[in-house]
Amino acid sequence: GLGIVGLCILAVVLVFFVQRVGAPSPGPAPEPSATVNPLPSDMATLRDLASAAVADQDWERLIPLLERMRELTPEDEGVRQQSAVAHLRLGLQLANEGRLDEAIAHYDAAIRLYANDTDLQMARRIAIGYRDGRAATEAGKWAEAIDSLRPVYEVAPDFRDVAELLYSAYLHEAQAFDSAQKLEAARLAYAHAAAIRPGDEQVQARLEEITRILTPPTPTPTPRPRKRIEISITNQRLRAYENEALLFDWVCSTGEPGRPTRPGDYQVLDKLPEAWSSVWGLRMPYWLGIYWAGGSENGIHALPILKDGQILWAGFLGRPVSFGCIILDTPNAQRLYEWADIGTPVKILP
Repeated sequence: GLGIVGLCILAVVLVFFVQRVGAPSPGPAPEPSATVNPLPSDMATLRDLASAAVADQDWERLIPLLERMRELTPEDEGVRQQSAVAHLRLGLQLANEGRLDEAIAHYDAAIRLYANDTDLQMARRIAIGYRDGRAATEAGKWAEAIDSLRPVYEVAPDFRDVAELLYSAYLHEAQAFDSAQKLEAARLAYAHAAAIRPGDEQVQARLEEITRILTPPTPTPTPRPRKRIEISITNQRLRAYENEALLFDWVCSTGEPGRPTRPGDYQVLDKLPEAWSSVWGLRMPYWLGIYWAGGSENGIHALPILKDGQILWAGFLGRPVSFGCIILDTPNAQRLYEWADIGTPVKILP
């Protein structure tokens, strides 16, 4: 099912409708042809027939009855709302059966009757995105499939087989990039596939292998200064030491509740002047990657930047607000980035 929640308020209309009209009149139920063609012209009979259709959850039978009632009482707001709910319920039923074009037509009909309902709009977007994404998948157009299926998966991950289709699209895209030796793009696609299906050992193994290929090896130890970084989640502080002397002591922000930063002993795995998160839509300047969490790498970086140029979490340093990374003020992140080396130890304390 789609899991549409907000329409519960609108769906109460149908419950009220059944309570208002009562049970159908005594006598044998009319055949479907008798309830639709021709339709009766008296409201009492129409209400009895509509009540029976609601009780049977026969939305296809209910819709023409409600349309006839709207013709007889065009000023009745309740009947208009009941018609919108009936189109929605039939659309959900058709979507669950895979009849997406028909479902979309009924969502459109519901929206024409109840245009301001955001959940109706969402149901329609889910059906269209799934339909287009499935067609792109069948055609082997993996990028198009991802563009259509990803928004559906983000709001309704249990809708039909959207997770399987999106996983397949990411995996095929990753393999295509891999074959073309476009390893950065392949790593990102494999990471997305691994996030959808974390238990896929082959995908995880290839992701780790590509990461090792792309990650510069740890330099051979030399008599350079000994450096280490220490982060306190409790105190929201980052301290950097050189030859055991405290060099930097800055306020930071770690992961918010539900997306915590993971305590442990790590090291700087990679350095990027600016990393990009397609999951969150963020630019992350002065990136120091330190550990992998599923298909995503967590690290230390400056205040992230949204697509519109807005700086995220400015003014919130000192509080756990991130999606798992360690966030520094931008000037401090730049100094740490220039100072730290690949392989610099990083200890994260609770």
